Amino acid sequence: MHLFVLWRALVLGSLLVFISQVGLAQSQSPAAPPVRDPQALAVLQSSIAAMGGASAVAAITDTTVTGMEPDLSNPGGPPVPFTFQTSGAEFRSTTQNASGVYTALSGHGVPAQLKHGSWIPLAPYVSRAVLSFHLPALVLYGEMQNANYTLQYVGTGTVDGNPAIHIHAADNSDTTRQLVTPQEWYFDPTTLLPVRVEYKLPDERNPQAYLLAWTEFSGYQTINGLAVPYQINFGAGYASSTIATVTSVTFNSGLPASTFDPPAAGAQ
Repeated sequence: MHLFVLWRALVLGSLLVFISQVGLAQSQSPAAPPVRDPQALAVLQSSIAAMGGASAVAAITDTTVTGMEPDLSNPGGPPVPFTFQTSGAEFRSTTQNASGVYTALSGHGVPAQLKHGSWIPLAPYVSRAVLSFHLPALVLYGEMQNANYTLQYVGTGTVDGNPAIHIHAADNSDTTRQLVTPQEWYFDPTTLLPVRVEYKLPDERNPQAYLLAWTEFSGYQTINGLAVPYQINFGAGYASSTIATVTSVTFNSGLPASTFDPPAAGAQ
């Protein structure tokens, strides 16, 4: 499950200018056994229940989310449409803006992106870092099911001046994942709905270089029994925050496997 609005920021390159301003991560440490904090697990279980329950999440085989987002290639211009699709670990993200069509996809283990009409390889570790945060129930459920994920209760914090419960998540099963997968989740203490996640946007050339990114969720609506945020406020580095609006969500439409591969011979 991978990538959403900030994926377009990587594809467009409009935020990568900040990469050079970010220092390299500290030296890598050996993989450590995952920490599965019972208090963190209890919060996540309650949050998933608040979003519809584990059975509703487990029943989802594929997703298609559409909406409108600011045109990062044309600041001040009209919003542009996006489509994001997933099936298991596969993903496809597409937007069409003033500069053309941009697509990123998983390629069944060989990820690629369409930039200026040409398909080029994508570093696999990028897709490990930027998950499908637009569907937080699926991300959190997947991390709970993945025994390699450390899940720790940090304590209380604030989001936009409001109290929140803070949970740390990371896949520490190898050194690259240690670098790119840390996430800081914040939950409304009353509803237990996720309100914010902070994570890394690694440079496509070097997993040790990254931007700090965040996504905030609001405007939840229930689709097929699952709570989905329809307002997504996101940002990275020193860039101003941007709001994307979801217009439709479809589950279990039977997306073909070819959805997640580049066209034959790399054609559009």
